[in-house]
Amino acid sequence: RFIDVGNATEGRINPLHVYQVMTEDGMSASPEVVFSAHLQFLESFFKITLAGITADSLEELNNILIKVYKDKGIDETTDCSEFGADKYPTFDDLLATVEKKITQEELQARKANLERIRTYVAKFAKNGRFSTLWNGESTLTSEEDFVVFNFQSLLSSKNNIVANAQMLVIMRYLNQQIINIR
Repeated sequence: RFIDVGNATEGRINPLHVYQVMTEDGMSASPEVVFSAHLQFLESFFKITLAGITADSLEELNNILIKVYKDKGIDETTDCSEFGADKYPTFDDLLATVEKKITQEELQARKANLERIRTYVAKFAKNGRFSTLWNGESTLTSEEDFVVFNFQSLLSSKNNIVANAQMLVIMRYLNQQIINIR
């Protein structure tokens, strides 16, 4: 099976989907380790895709993500190993949380920071330029014995930011597939 990862027509990988992590002895990691590793992955993802975001805005976004997961019933104690793709937040959920925080914030400086975050996150949510790639639950499956991930359309767009981020997401997905096989 050939999967074109440049336009997500074969399936999408939600970067907010929490994937399992294995320990050095080959066992599934504890929920705390899994959640921490996932948050670290998201920080890398956002450093790639949100080029130019300030350090304080990125840190605020990291904190908002924890709230988004908590609203979905996910925290560092949650075993997500049996969750379906529909249990994870999407970028629409993230944007809604940012917008809610903006309406509740009274300090102008913090409100301006949240508005900056909203501008960045909007490109991932519904109708944003990256929504077809990453907004929504994960739908990519690879049940076949042999799968080729085709990066041609992704690389031909000449958008290195999107290409690097999608490669990061695909590598994370492949790591999960290896864990599942093991």
